[in-house]
Amino acid sequence: MPNYRQQTSGNLLAQATCASCFSQLILCYAATADDLCCGTSIQKTVFAAGTGITTLAAVTGLLYDTNALQTPAAVGFYSDDAGISCTTQP
Repeated sequence: MPNYRQQTSGNLLAQATCASCFSQLILCYAATADDLCCGTSIQKTVFAAGTGITTLAAVTGLLYDTNALQTPAAVGFYSDDAGISCTTQP
């Protein structure tokens, strides 16, 4: 993670680390709504811009494959609803 130091009022303050600018979510994913709702989805880790995002409902932008937030996650259906079951990806 990048580091920085602030200079203020003639003082160079201690080094600090930038906070992460993303949140990680583990969701169920399927290419179709039927697959998602019928229990044939897989567990997928995705990332969203912003900190403190803990639910899919709180995401305001796109989902991404990595924390670099460069490559959008696969097109399809995502859920964090407890009623949706998904298998862990091998």
